[in-house]
Amino acid sequence: MLYTPLTKKALALCYDAHRDQVDKSGLPYVFHPFHLAEQMTDEYVTCVALLHDVVEDTDLTFDDVRAAGMPNEVVEALELLTHDPSEGYMDYVARIARNPLARRVKQADLRHNSDTTRLDEVDEQALARVQKYAKALALLQKPADDQAMLGAIVGDIVGSVYEWDNIKTTQFPLFAKQAFFTDDTVMTLAVAQAFLNAGGQGAEAPGGNGLVSRALLGGELVASMQQLGHRYPDAGYGGRFSGWLCKREPKPYNSWGNGSAMRVSPVAWVARSVEQAELLAADTALPTHNHPEGVKGAQASAACAYLARLGYDNAEIRAYVERNHGYDLSFSLDDIRAGYDFDVSCQGSVPQAIVAFLESDGFEDAIRRAISIGGDSDTIAAITGGIAHARYGIPLDIALEARHRLTPDLLTILDNFSGTYL
Repeated sequence: MLYTPLTKKALALCYDAHRDQVDKSGLPYVFHPFHLAEQMTDEYVTCVALLHDVVEDTDLTFDDVRAAGMPNEVVEALELLTHDPSEGYMDYVARIARNPLARRVKQADLRHNSDTTRLDEVDEQALARVQKYAKALALLQKPADDQAMLGAIVGDIVGSVYEWDNIKTTQFPLFAKQAFFTDDTVMTLAVAQAFLNAGGQGAEAPGGNGLVSRALLGGELVASMQQLGHRYPDAGYGGRFSGWLCKREPKPYNSWGNGSAMRVSPVAWVARSVEQAELLAADTALPTHNHPEGVKGAQASAACAYLARLGYDNAEIRAYVERNHGYDLSFSLDDIRAGYDFDVSCQGSVPQAIVAFLESDGFEDAIRRAISIGGDSDTIAAITGGIAHARYGIPLDIALEARHRLTPDLLTILDNFSGTYL
C-alpha cells in the first residue's frame, strides 16, 4: 500500500465505513479493501481501492467522500464502480473498462472475489459467481481497451521536451516535469472529435461502417481542427498549418509533412478493415496534407495500428507496409541513430516510427526507442505510440500520468471517443 496524507484519509474512511461489516465467511469485511489497496502503487488508485465499496455497501454518499477530501478523479472512479442493480452486469463492467483507475481496482476486486479458498463452503451459487467474474475479467483485460488514441498522446507528451533537445539514448525520465501536450495531441483529438461529429449516419460506400459517415467527415475534420486549434493557439503548430487554421475557407496546401501521420491514430479504432483504415486515414490527411507522401504516411501509420490491434505479428506488418506503401523498413534504429537528424517529412519520419515499434517489446520500450533516435521526437513518438498502444495496451501508471497532463475539455473528447468506438 502507498502511504500518503491522502491515502491515510482514505484508509481511515474505509475502516470507519466497514468496521461493523463481515464477509461471507464472517471475517471483517475491511480486510477485502485493504487487500486490494496493498496491490496498488499509485496514490489515487490506492484511494479508489480502499473506498470502492463504501457508497454501495454503507451509508456514505459520494458527497461524503468529496467532503473527506477525495479528488474528483477518485470520486469519478467510485461512481463507476458503484453498481446500480437496474444496470446489466456486463454493461456495468464495460463502463468501468473506460476508466484506468476503476479498471485497475475492479480487476483486483474480481480476482479476490473469485478466490474460493476464502469461503467456508463452495456451492453452486459461488461457482456461478466465479464464472460471471471470469467473463468480467476477460473484458477488463482485453489489450488496448483503455482510451483509444492515448498511445499517441503519451508519445507526444513524453517527447515534447526532446524535440529541440534530442537525446540519443533510451535511458531518460519517461515524464519530465516540464513535459506537456503539443499540437500532436490537440490535432489527434480534433480528428477524434470529427469522427464523433460525423458518426451515426449509416454506412457510406466506399468505406462507411455505420459508425461514421465519410460524406460528413471532411467538413467535420476542418471544423474540429480549426476549433481546437483556436482554443490552443500556442501548441506549437508549423507555420503553414498555423495559417491554415486562421482561414475562413481553408484549402489543402500539398503538404508531405508528418502531421498527417501523427494525428491519424483514432482511425485504427473506428475502422472495420485495413482497407477502411486506409480510406479513413486518407480522409484525415486530405484537408491539409494532400501531397501523395502526406497521404501515404497517414495510411501506413493507420494500417500498422489497425493490424497491430488485430494481432498481426511484426513480420506480417512489416511486409504489408513494404508491399503496399513502399517504405523500406529493413534498417535498425542502431543503424541510423548516430546520424539521424531533424526531419518533418512523412518519408523521413514515418518509417523510423514504425521500426521503433517493430523493435520494441512493450509500450514503454517503443516510446523510448522512438525518442532515442532524435529528430522530431514528439511526433515520431506519437506515431509509434499510436501503433504500440494497439499492440500492447498502456500500463496504468503511464496512462494516468498522461491523463493528468491533459485539460478537462481534451479529456472529455478522449473519453467520449473511447466510449463510442471501443
